[in-house]
Amino acid sequence: MELREGVFIDGKWRPSTSDATFTVINPYTERPFGRATVGTAADVDAAVRSAHRAGTEGEWRKSSLED
Repeated sequence: MELREGVFIDGKWRPSTSDATFTVINPYTERPFGRATVGTAADVDAAVRSAHRAGTEGEWRKSSLED
């Protein structure tokens, strides 16, 4: 079973502030097919700060609806 370690924040994989993992279940077969890292409140805060920064300072904010 593959283990995806860390959380994807600010365009890169980084370690979570938790060592906990959980089993990922295929909804069709209902069988486990991998493990993923559990994100914490601190990880969510970092992701929200990153998203806010991208929306207020990054090139993305200059995009039009048509882009």
